[in-house]
Amino acid sequence: MQISFKLNGLPLSELTHGAQKMPAFSGHGIYRNKQQYQCVVKNGPIPQGTYCIVERQSSLSDIPHLFRGVNKFEWFALYAKDRKIDDELFCSQVRRGQFRLHPRGPPGISEGCMTVENRSDFLALRRTILNAHKFRTAGTSYDAYGTVVVS
Repeated sequence: MQISFKLNGLPLSELTHGAQKMPAFSGHGIYRNKQQYQCVVKNGPIPQGTYCIVERQSSLSDIPHLFRGVNKFEWFALYAKDRKIDDELFCSQVRRGQFRLHPRGPPGISEGCMTVENRSDFLALRRTILNAHKFRTAGTSYDAYGTVVVS
């Protein structure tokens, strides 16, 4: 499965998988969906490139977020397909990472993740992702559901 997302410079962009299209965004405040800020740590959007959609590692530290209306157990991790497929990349010599695919939460922010605007859209996409055939990513022990291409 392949998802596409364009950094269009507008408050909302479109995340697309086949006929499924949904409003989404990446980045915070003035940096949202703006390609020229993709190397800004924490506030900039997810950098352009291809990412593997993998299961996010959960921990006990995720439990308190449930009480604030944020269910991190539903999220996916996005691992960049660069020299080493893992949870970080270098963007103009700046280390970025911890990119996630998740629905908009109560704070309504994105710290570089791909954030689907509507929870119902995210849950429909999540079902599609979970039903995808997993594959082993080359040179890793990770199984991926598919890829996201950010342009």
